Amino acid sequence: MTSFLNSRELDVSIRILSSGAALPEKILKNSDLEKMVETSDAWIVKMTGIQERHILSDTESFSSLTLKAAKIALERAHITAEDINMIALGTSTPESIMPSSACILQGLLGIKECISLDLQAACSGFVYALVTTYYFMLSNPNIRYALVMGCDALSKITNWSDRATCVLFGDGFAGLVLENNPQAKSPGILYCGLGSDGTGKSHLNVCWGIGQGYEKSNETNHYIYMNGREVFRTSVNYFSQLILDSLEKSKLNFEDVDWIITHQANIRIIHAVAEKLNISKEKLVVTLDKHGNTSAASIPLAFNHLLEEKKIKHGDKVMFVGFGAGYTWGVVIFQF
Repeated sequence: MTSFLNSRELDVSIRILSSGAALPEKILKNSDLEKMVETSDAWIVKMTGIQERHILSDTESFSSLTLKAAKIALERAHITAEDINMIALGTSTPESIMPSSACILQGLLGIKECISLDLQAACSGFVYALVTTYYFMLSNPNIRYALVMGCDALSKITNWSDRATCVLFGDGFAGLVLENNPQAKSPGILYCGLGSDGTGKSHLNVCWGIGQGYEKSNETNHYIYMNGREVFRTSVNYFSQLILDSLEKSKLNFEDVDWIITHQANIRIIHAVAEKLNISKEKLVVTLDKHGNTSAASIPLAFNHLLEEKKIKHGDKVMFVGFGAGYTWGVVIFQF
């Protein structure tokens, strides 16, 4: 990774207080996809581990689900929206080009003034937002509470007649509340690191953007393109190396970490990483069977699942590992 920080060397405690998540009401099962493209439930489960995914309906919006997830996180943190000093939102599918989705969320929450920004790092977007917020909080003690969101509506950029990609993606909205409290007993975030490699841009992309002009929109693919074989190989290698590097730099080992939450892209990727590093599968959180690949939302959705199932306890150490188009990547280790 090109940058990292071992927070145990600093006299700070920036910790995760709570999480919140929201999923669209509409569920698209593999059996539904069998009627749309030439595929089968058995093949999808074998190749991806996905059984169903949630898709925004005509009566739902990106902002309404983002707001719902944020309100749940605030309620669980026992704070009000007015306590929030910063909102960072990772997404590749914002509600609008401008203003940012974070700024829209700020307005919906009724927050009069705070820092609000979107970050685009594809499936690493949530980790990028989390690390960026962490650095903001380190540099400015007046940021006491922050909302960090990962929200994506990939159904809007999925070609539902392309069987290579349409089986993978879903919509999801989730986030965390962070607190900057030097007196807290928990050390909170222990380590974080980010990086990217732009040479991977051709293997996973949506190659049209507003900067090319609307006239280009009719001659360029608007949908997600993925070189599945290359992305699979690269993901396994990057996830494995990221986990090893972050443990070495944070001076931790596998026994110290209770939970590893990778981006939820494909069950075969997760299992391949576990086998390559000899990691107990009990440490690896898997929620993609019910959510599909929700890009920036996948890691906070998985963490929220841990909390709601009461599997995680205070004092547990958790590792977030994101990897996405670009390529981009990031790791955060924290004590809950």
